[in-house]
Amino acid sequence: MTYAITARDNRAAVLPRGIRPRSTGAWSLPLTLGIAYGFWSSMIERDAGPITTGNVLFGVFNGLAVALLCYALHQASPLLPRELRAFSWGAFAGITFGWIYSLTDAPHIRTVIISILTAAGTMAMTYYWYHVTEVPPERLDHF
Repeated sequence: MTYAITARDNRAAVLPRGIRPRSTGAWSLPLTLGIAYGFWSSMIERDAGPITTGNVLFGVFNGLAVALLCYALHQASPLLPRELRAFSWGAFAGITFGWIYSLTDAPHIRTVIISILTAAGTMAMTYYWYHVTEVPPERLDHF
């Protein structure tokens, strides 16, 4: 299998250690996810009733928490090995989906099972993605 380093990777290699270029995904993914999660949680909490200050604040704080956690995970994940990075994204997806699903007053066992399935599916997909697209550290000497 051949590995290629793109121009973007070369630019990152020139920067000092610990500093990496910021991509649009570094802020757009957490922002979009936070807004969607905030609206979704606010809508579930409202439960077809009138819009109140409590519902709005609930949605804002949920969206802000998810956006900050997603941003922190997105920034810290390149420092982690593949397996731990996949596990952390899986845990993030399982916890956030489990929390939003628990707001619907579903039975606890169903919430736990769906959260575990979401986490396992996300972990499997991200592990496969990192395994296929990353250059292993032992292969970096050849470039």
